[in-house]
Amino acid sequence: MGSGGNMEFLKKLIAIGVFAALFGGVAFAQGGATGAISGSVQDASGAAIAGAKVAVIDEGTGQVVRDLTSDSTGLFSAPLLPAGTYSVEASAQGFAPTKFSGVVVRVTENARMTAVLNVTSVKQEVTVTAEVTAVNTTAPVTGQSLGATEVTDLPMATRNFQTLLALSAGAVSNLNSATGLGRGQVYMNVNGGREDNNNYLIEGISATDYNVAELTTTPLPNPAVIQEFKVQTSLYDASQGRNGGGNINAILKTGTNTFHGEGYEFFRNT
Repeated sequence: MGSGGNMEFLKKLIAIGVFAALFGGVAFAQGGATGAISGSVQDASGAAIAGAKVAVIDEGTGQVVRDLTSDSTGLFSAPLLPAGTYSVEASAQGFAPTKFSGVVVRVTENARMTAVLNVTSVKQEVTVTAEVTAVNTTAPVTGQSLGATEVTDLPMATRNFQTLLALSAGAVSNLNSATGLGRGQVYMNVNGGREDNNNYLIEGISATDYNVAELTTTPLPNPAVIQEFKVQTSLYDASQGRNGGGNINAILKTGTNTFHGEGYEFFRNT
């Protein structure tokens, strides 16, 4: 190959590298560690309010994580939000600023809400509890999301939160041996698939053992630091993982403005 051919080959190689860097970053940004809030801003009669200011606030830290503006049809969307509880503040000219609290964002799910603003003639601010659609109407994915309360309150033979994964519809596992020491072993089958056909993510980062591909070889966070986990059983998109079985997303707790800690004793005499 001549020098001209070498230069042409090098240019193609650089172009491929740039393409992979750009679009690889986009794919990574769609990882399984986040959710979203979307909805519409309306007046009391149900008419859309265009150009409304919408702020999404993390209730744990009090920080504004998104500043948005509703479009011409009153719609807004805040993607790639870490799982947690948020407040949504909406305001528009001629309407009382309104704060909608208690908007729960679950991993891989889109919390859908309607922000209704009331006309005002004096300066006032309204705080209400947001009415969020509990049924996922934005994606066909099936699965079950469990939070820190379930991980803390449900009994586990060992300090292994993976024993709760079989609570999701379509997921089954062998009965855990309470006589085993340590973390115990969890073998999970989703929709009749093989136990090594599942994908496991922690904070959106793949933690799957691609050699053995079983939960017995994956990292195991302490149940006290689990904020939420979800088992997606079917119809999840390509950004969620590489396998065709279950897709497990585990999200860890983050810091908040409230001081908190935990102490526990795990004891069995037989």
